[in-house]
Amino acid sequence: MEITAGKKYGKLTVLHKACQNKYLCACDCGNTIEVFGYHLVSGNTKSCGCLKDTVHVGEKYGKLTVLEKSDRVVKNGPHYWKCKCDCGNIVEVLPAALRDGRAKSCGCIRNVVTIGKRFGNLLVAEKVKTGSNKACKSICKCDCGNTVEFYNSQLISGYAISCGCIPNGKLKVNDAHVKEVFAKLYIELEHKEIFKKEMAKKLNISRPTLDKWIREQKGSV
Repeated sequence: MEITAGKKYGKLTVLHKACQNKYLCACDCGNTIEVFGYHLVSGNTKSCGCLKDTVHVGEKYGKLTVLEKSDRVVKNGPHYWKCKCDCGNIVEVLPAALRDGRAKSCGCIRNVVTIGKRFGNLLVAEKVKTGSNKACKSICKCDCGNTVEFYNSQLISGYAISCGCIPNGKLKVNDAHVKEVFAKLYIELEHKEIFKKEMAKKLNISRPTLDKWIREQKGSV
């Protein structure tokens, strides 16, 4: 079948032959794209990609509500869409990301502090309201057994990862307190409530060092 300028295939209108077996086409959405002739004739390609990626105003994907098509566009691809998150932020998202579930919020979902969520050695046990969302506090239980209270922003930023038993974000191997934490974690290990890999990470020590401590612990019993 001969492919000539002006012929339409789906949303694509042939402009001219670009190179061997390829044709430059204009899509109804305004984009231009080069397509193999046999893809046009067979119907495999019917648009620049916007056909399958179309979303509609008012549709909701996770916490995002579609507002309007953005002026921002991927080269030879679809437009971004402006979406409003339930938290109030406005973001621009590709339609494919909305449809396949990759985009569910402006990013605030990752920053939500919920009961049972872990931040380093801290496990959120209870939430304390003190005003706005960023000013919320949470009561957390540290792996060493202590209970502490932190602002949610401190947990999200990584500033707070323990009750203080991890000075400057790291446990010191020679610190006497680390042995105390190890002893408590060892009990969990014995009851198969924790694995060695996770234990070494919490103590910030190498596996050989952990194995040595475990042998010493077993020898002292």
